[in-house]
Amino acid sequence: MFDIQLFNDTVISSSKGNLLVEFYDGDNRTLTVDDPRSDLTAAELNAFVESMKTSQPLIGDKAGASITGASKFTIVDKVEVKFDLTD
Repeated sequence: MFDIQLFNDTVISSSKGNLLVEFYDGDNRTLTVDDPRSDLTAAELNAFVESMKTSQPLIGDKAGASITGASKFTIVDKVEVKFDLTD
């Protein structure tokens, strides 16, 4: 006969938005946003990219390289389940 043990589990969900930013020299960098809004629109993303083109923030090691735009934005949802296997 086998004993059946019940284990506690913890479910953690998170979301990351990845914006692929392009530079004048042809290079690109990914700008990661934690937990982006679920109702985010393309128009809002385009406005954000336009503001970055104006303000030219430092992204990674790209000092002095002009931001020319962004090519895509992806949202990655992650669900993590942790099992407590202790007695």
